[in-house]
Amino acid sequence: MVLTANYFIAAMSFLTSYINFKIGEPQVLSWVQAGVFCLCCYVAIKTHRVGLSHTYTLATSVCYMSLVIYATYISDLNSGIAVWGMTLPILFYLVNSVRVGFVFSALYLLIYLWILVDIYEIEFEKNAKPYVNFILSYLIVWGISHVYEKNRVTSSNQLTNLALRDALTNTNNRLALTYEFQKRKNNRNGLGLALLDIDYFKNVNDTYGHGVGDEVLIQVSLIFQRHVGFANVFRLGGEEFVLLWGNDEEEALGSLSAIREKIAREVFCCSNELRLSITISAGFVYFNQLKLSQAESLSTLLEVADKHLYEAKEQGRNRVCSSNKH
Repeated sequence: MVLTANYFIAAMSFLTSYINFKIGEPQVLSWVQAGVFCLCCYVAIKTHRVGLSHTYTLATSVCYMSLVIYATYISDLNSGIAVWGMTLPILFYLVNSVRVGFVFSALYLLIYLWILVDIYEIEFEKNAKPYVNFILSYLIVWGISHVYEKNRVTSSNQLTNLALRDALTNTNNRLALTYEFQKRKNNRNGLGLALLDIDYFKNVNDTYGHGVGDEVLIQVSLIFQRHVGFANVFRLGGEEFVLLWGNDEEEALGSLSAIREKIAREVFCCSNELRLSITISAGFVYFNQLKLSQAESLSTLLEVADKHLYEAKEQGRNRVCSSNKH
């Protein structure tokens, strides 16, 4: 979206610069427009090479606003240059956050009013039309842009939550784990990952029904969240969960052992006054900065953790197994 807006500004700057050169408009304005075109090209190249950054979105907004302000400043009020200002709120909200878009839109309005008063020397009492027409039109465009973008962000966040949340436990799902792993895999403090499984969970479903099993899963996920935080809990499916840690290996293993012991002591209250006790087994894998190159993908980490989980099951369940500690 930012690149699209950037290309639009580049095209408009190039076109208006060419026209102004041809018809003999102020050469300074033509060169400013050419400069904005070059800047937009630079932003596009940098974005393709190193990715989009907040600096580029601000640069796109500032350069276009500066161009419109300068053109309005040196032109006659009757030339209609100020009409370009109507496009600014749309651009500001398109490439920035709602808050930044609001600030930029308000800033331009104040600057334009200053131009009307101090540069064009319009007296409001004698000639209110330039004030009223521009302000009302600008406020309408601004208001529509603000409401539209705010609703778009809300809808986007809702769709993102639906895509990244587990429907039953409301924890993060496998897709969210993939995104989170990509963000954390180069963490200098290392990365700890535990694959957890509820022992004999099939027996719970077969004996008491899937409704009770779902209640157990929800309560277990809440325990995980209380210990490691919502952002670090992921449900892969069934009774399998993944927990992530960003601290050192010993602290992560200590936290994981505390979770296992807490669940083993817990009495889970389910419907029909049913009380259940369960245990969990876990396979743990840790990669520090030096070893992280071994984890070329999330699947590699999960495979190693799954092997340790299998060891925990083989050794009697209700335990944690890892490369260095059992």
